[in-house]
Amino acid sequence: MKMVADETAKAGLDVQIALKQAGAESSWNPQARSPAGALGLWQFMPATAARFGLSDPTEPVAATRARNKYMKFLLNRYNGDYRLALAGYNAGEGNVDKAIRRAGSRDWNAVKRYLPRPSETVPYVEKIAGGGAAQSFAGLGDAGGGFSLLPKTLTGKIVFAVVIIIFLAVLKQVLQ
Repeated sequence: MKMVADETAKAGLDVQIALKQAGAESSWNPQARSPAGALGLWQFMPATAARFGLSDPTEPVAATRARNKYMKFLLNRYNGDYRLALAGYNAGEGNVDKAIRRAGSRDWNAVKRYLPRPSETVPYVEKIAGGGAAQSFAGLGDAGGGFSLLPKTLTGKIVFAVVIIIFLAVLKQVLQ
């Protein structure tokens, strides 16, 4: 667990999401193998492993680094929305792109009904992302994009700082 937390924090990604995802993917078993052929702690399919430079999906450190590269790719693709990124990890980004087109929206609640295996992917995403930090907050960053709690743009960072300052000011008032 510590290695996953350390590598994920180093990559600038949400550690809690990674810890929950490892549990959901393989029950923390680096030797796990799915009937579909996915391998290791992060259940990489061979083509995806190769795409992200992973030669041995059962090697936990290398696999975690590849998982972090893949999640960064997905978060970039889906404007920081962890729910869409996790859906892409589970169902494939092509399927999520198709669901977004069919839904006519990037809103998770609209997109999830158009996923190819909603009975598998939706519980996976919601078990890991749930609420809170994993969700993107539309409208607070770029117009139409939103940002995660780890904003990448200057606008996102400024808005995030303002929200934290307001939160601390309110908390101070409540505690006095």
